[in-house]
Amino acid sequence: MTKQEFLATMVRSKWKRDRQGQYRLKRDNLTFRLRIQPASLHYEILQPDGSWYKKTSDYFTNLRIVDGRLLIHDYSIPFME
Repeated sequence: MTKQEFLATMVRSKWKRDRQGQYRLKRDNLTFRLRIQPASLHYEILQPDGSWYKKTSDYFTNLRIVDGRLLIHDYSIPFME
């Protein structure tokens, strides 16, 4: 997958773009973020102190979307509605 393909797919996702251009999702009183870098994607969770904890990251070329879920390493992230 390329970065452009990923961004095109985000239009159909349940993730919302924030003012910094990153994508966020609130679920079960937690806030998750997909932080877009030039060649990679970071999957992060908001900590109680307001900082972001990076759970995992990978290059766009290694990302896959299967059955409406984004696969990054061992994480299967709900992606589509």
